[in-house]
Amino acid sequence: MVHEDWLQLLDELEERIPDFARTFVDELLGRALYDTDVVAEEDILRTAAETMRLVIARLHGGSSDAFAEFSERLGKRRARQGVPLDRLIEAIRLDLRIIWRMLLELAEPDRTSVLVQHFEFLMTTLDDYVNDVQQAFLAEVAILQRDSRLATEQHISKLFNATRLSQALLGEVSAGLGVEPDSAFEVILVRPGSAPEQRRREVGLRLAERETFGYVYRGWLLFFRVRTGTLSSWPKELADIPACYVHRVEGLGSVPAAARAAIELHSLAPEVQRLTDIEELWALGAAEHLDSLIPGYFRSILDGLDGLTAEERDRVLRTVRVFLGSGSVKETSVRVGCHRNTVVNRLKLFHAETGLDPMIPAQAALAYVLLAGEPDPESEPAG
Repeated sequence: MVHEDWLQLLDELEERIPDFARTFVDELLGRALYDTDVVAEEDILRTAAETMRLVIARLHGGSSDAFAEFSERLGKRRARQGVPLDRLIEAIRLDLRIIWRMLLELAEPDRTSVLVQHFEFLMTTLDDYVNDVQQAFLAEVAILQRDSRLATEQHISKLFNATRLSQALLGEVSAGLGVEPDSAFEVILVRPGSAPEQRRREVGLRLAERETFGYVYRGWLLFFRVRTGTLSSWPKELADIPACYVHRVEGLGSVPAAARAAIELHSLAPEVQRLTDIEELWALGAAEHLDSLIPGYFRSILDGLDGLTAEERDRVLRTVRVFLGSGSVKETSVRVGCHRNTVVNRLKLFHAETGLDPMIPAQAALAYVLLAGEPDPESEPAG
């Protein structure tokens, strides 16, 4: 049987609902838990009053259905308003502390024992309220995140699959992604089959930042983000990832073209074992293009080396390749493990047999492109 003093206590508490709501709003705003530009003061006041009425009805022995329904609505609404969960829970606990404080004031001095007798029911009711609001909030956040990801994927799909990327469509996509269309971007592509599925998931997790966009393009795992500052953190952070890296692309509309170029160049290269800048792969594309213009003509330039033994040919190509990468005879001699005069003699031999002088920039550029399409000789010292 419900104690008459308990019911009387609840009736008196109900009369103080306006005072409770005002006290709650003042303390909540004083602690700056909610941004009133996001959650209006009127919303807070109305919700506080409704919370008190439903708590009292439940403590009167009423059904928990209405209370649970209100908790769900509140959790969803605060999630959609963007209130952080920790602040929402702190606000609810403030709500409950004020209710307890008022009950103590009303119970003293003669009805404290009645309050103590109903303490467990009171705490259970309030705990259920906190849990229900929290669960509803988390469920709504999950839905919002899923919808946000879906919308983002749809915008990226339009960017990469549009037959014609008009200014209107580019504006729609950039607005949907929350970026400026003329920003500079950086792009990473992970080749299909270049890493086990577990490794690909690790790459995704390491790049799963709010400012990074991910997409599966032509089977490649692609990530891009707005480039900020002069130095990017990606080359250092992701150096061990076997992927192609485009360090700067001007404008969102150019990102698909950069991705296609990276895929084409990456496909021509041997399996990379680290993050490889597209600038390291450009010569492969140039060699492929040169060979397609007059099949076999440019590559035939290297046929002059066929008169050398296989070992001698490899040593010459290795020396020329290293020299073209550094431009220094001294550094080349160190890297290939031979005397400087030997380096010079091998460069001269390459010139004599191919007609290309690695010392002359224009001819060195052609040699660099041609060698990009050749198997790399053994990397061990060739002294």
